[in-house]
Amino acid sequence: MRFKSSLTTIVSLLPSVTYTTYISSIDNQWSMNTLYSENTNSIHVTVNAIGSINNWVGFGISPTGGMIGSDLVMGYVNVDGTFSCDTYYANEHGQPMKNQVSAVSNETVKLINMDGKSYIQMEFNYPVQAINGLRNSINIAHPNSVIYAIGSRAGSSLSKHTTSGNILFSIGSNFTVYSPTPPSPTTTELVHVVTPTPEPLKPLIMSPDGRWTLHHKVSDIKNLLHIVVDAEAEITEWIGFGVSPTGAMDGSSMVIGWFNNDGSANISHYKGLSDQAPIRDTVSEVKSISMSSSNGRVQMEFLYPINSSETVKNPIRYNDKNQFLYAIGQKSGDRLLNHRRKGLLFVDFETGDVWNSLMLKKLHAIFMILGWVLIVPISILLARFGRVKFDSWFRLHQALQFSALILIIGSFIIILYKNKLYISNPHAMLGIIVLSLGAIAVLLGSFSYYTRNPGKTLHWFDDKLHWWVGRTAALLAILNVVIGIKFYTASMISFLVSIVWFIIYIGVWIYLEVKIGEQQSVVIEELDHTTMNLSDSDPSLPISIEDAKPDEGKSKLSKDKVLIIFLIVHIGCVSVMVLSTWTSFDV
Repeated sequence: MRFKSSLTTIVSLLPSVTYTTYISSIDNQWSMNTLYSENTNSIHVTVNAIGSINNWVGFGISPTGGMIGSDLVMGYVNVDGTFSCDTYYANEHGQPMKNQVSAVSNETVKLINMDGKSYIQMEFNYPVQAINGLRNSINIAHPNSVIYAIGSRAGSSLSKHTTSGNILFSIGSNFTVYSPTPPSPTTTELVHVVTPTPEPLKPLIMSPDGRWTLHHKVSDIKNLLHIVVDAEAEITEWIGFGVSPTGAMDGSSMVIGWFNNDGSANISHYKGLSDQAPIRDTVSEVKSISMSSSNGRVQMEFLYPINSSETVKNPIRYNDKNQFLYAIGQKSGDRLLNHRRKGLLFVDFETGDVWNSLMLKKLHAIFMILGWVLIVPISILLARFGRVKFDSWFRLHQALQFSALILIIGSFIIILYKNKLYISNPHAMLGIIVLSLGAIAVLLGSFSYYTRNPGKTLHWFDDKLHWWVGRTAALLAILNVVIGIKFYTASMISFLVSIVWFIIYIGVWIYLEVKIGEQQSVVIEELDHTTMNLSDSDPSLPISIEDAKPDEGKSKLSKDKVLIIFLIVHIGCVSVMVLSTWTSFDV
C-alpha cells in the first residue's frame, strides 16, 4: 500500500487500531511501508526498491544501525517468475549467514512498474517478538533501526550491495525528513484517514563559512531532538557534532558519522577527551536515523536527548543556551584521523540566536594575555625597581594597572556574553580567584597611596598586603594563562613560548632584586626616616626621592641594558603568544 504524505500516520477507527508507516531512503531508490494492527504478533512489511530481475533487495533490523548483529530479509525474482525470500544473520562484515528456517511468513517477491520505473517489491510478515532464528524483533514501543540494501546477482549468487544505508523508524510515526512523496494509492482498506501536518525543521544553524549546517525539530519521541547535520565533506571523511559545557572538546558529548569501505554507514555517540581520541559510548540514547552523500556534501540524521538524559552527559538544553562543537576530518580504514576543519557555536534555542563562540574565546584569550602577561609584569617591575629611578613611578604604575584591569574585566565579560558562568573546570575556577585578587590589589594600592602618612615607617596592612596580593594574583594569572593555552588552543608554540617567557621573567626579577632591590629598600627607608625627622636646621638631609637617589656609578642602581633587553624579549614573546593563539585556537 502507498500513501500521499512522506510523514503519514493512518489510524483506523475499528476496535483494533491499525498503524501504517512509510519511510524511504534519501536517494529514493528504496522505500518501505509497514502495516501493524494492535494485538497481533507481526508487522506486514512491503519493500519497494528500484531494480530488475538481475537485482536483489534487502531489509534488516539492526541493534546498532550497522550490519553486524542484524537480522536480514533478502529477496529476488527468478527468470521463470518464481521468487526467493530468505532470512539471514550478519555476524560480521561480508556475506551474512542464511537461516535454515525462515523467521518471516507470507513472503512474496515480484517485479512491478510504478511511474514508469521498474521496482522489486518484497512483502512479508515480520515478528514483533523474538523467535527461533531471529535475534532482532521490531519494537512497537520504541524506535527501530532499519538497514537497507540493493545489489546485483548472477543466479542464486548475490553480489555485494551497490546501495545501502540505515533509517530509524517507529510504528505509527516517521522520522525521515527527506522521504519522497510516495505514489498515489489505488485502493484503501481503512475506514478513516488522519494525515497530520508534520512539524517543519527549524531554521539553519550554520558555521561562519557555511560549510557545516544543522536543522532540528522536536521528534515524536519524548525528550529527543531530531537533528540533521549537513557538511561539505567527501564520502571518505567523517563529520561530527558535539555539545560541550565549557566549549572545549574535553568533557563534551559528540555524535560522529562516517561511511565504511563497504558503503554502510556508522553514526555513534562519543565522549570527548582533551589530548586523545574520543571514546565510543556503547550504551547511549543517541539514535541514528540515516546518512547519505551527494555532490560533495554528507548528511547525517540522528535523535539526540534534550534537557535530561541517563546515558548522555551533555543533553541539549532546548530552552536555554548551548555550545555546539562541529568538525570534519579524514579517516584511514576504520580509524578516524584528526579534524581538518572545526569550530564552536553558541546556540540559544529560546531566542534562535546563533553566534561564533570561537571568536569570543579568541578575544577572551588575547585580552587576558595582553592584560596579565604584557602589562601587569611591566607594572610590577616598575613599582618594585623603579621607585628611585622615576619620580612619577606611581602614576605610571597606576595607569598600567588600571589599563590591565580594563582588559581583564573586558575579557571576563566577553566569555560570559550570552553564556552562563561555568566554573566546573580548573581554568574557570582559577580565573574567578585571579580576577578577585587583581581587583583587591588595585583597590589596596590606591588606598595605600592616597592615605599614606610620610611620617609612618610601617604600612604593613595597606602597603605590604597590596604587594603580596598583587604578586600572588599575577603569578596565578600567568599560570592560568598557560593552562588556558595548553588546554584550549592547538598551539604548542604558544605554550612553549609562555613557559620560556615565565622562566626569563623570574630570572630578570631575581637579578634585579639582587642588584637593585636591597639598595632601593635602604634608600626608601632612609628617605622615610629623614622625612619624619626633617628640620630646617639640617638642609643637608634629602627632601625628595630625587635627592635620595644614590650615585649611579657606585650603586649601579639603573640596569638600563638589562631592562631594555628584557622589554624587547618580553614584547616579542607576548607577540608570538598572541599570534599563535589567534591562529590556532582549538575547541
